[in-house]
Amino acid sequence: MKGVGSLGLKVLLPEAVVLFALAELGGWPITIAAGLLVGVLASDWRKAAVSGALGAPIGWGLYFIAYRMLASVAFLKALALVPSFLALTLLFGLILGLLSASLGYFLTSLINQLTARYARKEK
Repeated sequence: MKGVGSLGLKVLLPEAVVLFALAELGGWPITIAAGLLVGVLASDWRKAAVSGALGAPIGWGLYFIAYRMLASVAFLKALALVPSFLALTLLFGLILGLLSASLGYFLTSLINQLTARYARKEK
């Protein structure tokens, strides 16, 4: 079953990385909306899941790299306080990206099925 979008992995993954990196600026709850959008744009569930699962940690990793370059003292202090902070954050991003992109794809599929069923009843 096709989603609303028809984007393949070559286009969807870089888009997901950019969306998740920008969503991080608004806080992690905004990441859910980015993941939903990735799921809506994907052509199938596997592409949505892979793009969400890889896009969030890569996007957040880019955010951490920029934060490390711009505020290295604060970044190193944060890592000293919680040594596993970076790994836990990236793992959380992977899970959040995977679940939100999957949800976006399956909601789109459900809406497509319901509208197709309604259109058949109209005929």
